[in-house]
Amino acid sequence: MRRIAPLLLALLSLCSCKLHDDYTGEPFIHLEYVVDGQRFEYEDWGFVSGNHFYAESSCRLWLEENPNGGSARFQLQSNYLTLSLDEQKSWFTDGNRYQLSDKDNAGQNYMKGRYGDATITGGWYMFTRKSCEPYCSYELHFQFTCDDGQSTFEATEGILQVGRRMQYIKKGELIKEGGN
Repeated sequence: MRRIAPLLLALLSLCSCKLHDDYTGEPFIHLEYVVDGQRFEYEDWGFVSGNHFYAESSCRLWLEENPNGGSARFQLQSNYLTLSLDEQKSWFTDGNRYQLSDKDNAGQNYMKGRYGDATITGGWYMFTRKSCEPYCSYELHFQFTCDDGQSTFEATEGILQVGRRMQYIKKGELIKEGGN
């Protein structure tokens, strides 16, 4: 029995070992917004390849920061929301409200409307790192006016939460405190 005890202890130790994922149970993105009093929610768990996020629903999320002084870019493409948001600096400022107009849009920002894709014709968005820890690395808050060709609607109380997994693959920080 004395010879078997160390062997059993070693086997028990090996059996208790498993791969550990700090982000198990967390989606990459969580999206919520309200249209005509109806709340819409969407989550995507996806996977990462390089610096890009690829989701199971053919969704993409790109976060690009140019440390050499180029613009920061936030791009999201899903079945519900397609955004291409640019800032002339190499980061977005935490808490700064950015206006989005039809002129800025250039036909690249859409939300799902009653009759299909609705062009975002105006509104605002704001990034913040004050998020629901420990899940999020940051949030995008928004309110958009949209036109789907047959009607105009408001998407209010919009929030897109980006999970900590994305923080792992970023080299810099997309969101910085004001004054930096």
